[in-house]
Amino acid sequence: MRDIKDIKSEIYDILTSHDAILDFELSEKNRRKIYIYCENKNINISILSKYNKGYSYDYFFDEKEKTRDNLTAHEKFITKICKLDSSCSCCNCIEKQEWAISYGTIPIYRLELLNIISLSSVNFVIPNKLEVFDFEYKLIEIINEKLSALFRGQALNIMENELTINKSTFEDFL
Repeated sequence: MRDIKDIKSEIYDILTSHDAILDFELSEKNRRKIYIYCENKNINISILSKYNKGYSYDYFFDEKEKTRDNLTAHEKFITKICKLDSSCSCCNCIEKQEWAISYGTIPIYRLELLNIISLSSVNFVIPNKLEVFDFEYKLIEIINEKLSALFRGQALNIMENELTINKSTFEDFL
């Protein structure tokens, strides 16, 4: 059995590599969608759990369809992603999810994300904070690439402009 620190080091190297997005493929295991790393089939990304989040269109926008003034910086970020859907109906369909990158069945790193869902145009995961590490951002990019949302490119541009992406070390991953 490999040492857990070696496994974490391999996963960290994958998540900080330039081409990591291309190196994962969609698969299905136990009737669940997972993303498997092509070079080491033991490494995968999957949803561990889902929770409903109590947002709604009225939470973000007033009766004149303007963004409310009292929103936090993160909530304003959410509205920018929601506006990619012309009706902003995806504001009513925001789900909190816990994702993990795992080795076999053992979660090595967990990340809580918000999934903004609209059947017509947006299906996009975002972090639940505005400051993330580079390896967390790469994990989010991989998930969003595989979700293949219609406005993925525009949503990624919004994320890059709104988030602070901090350079990490292996110790940050541990």
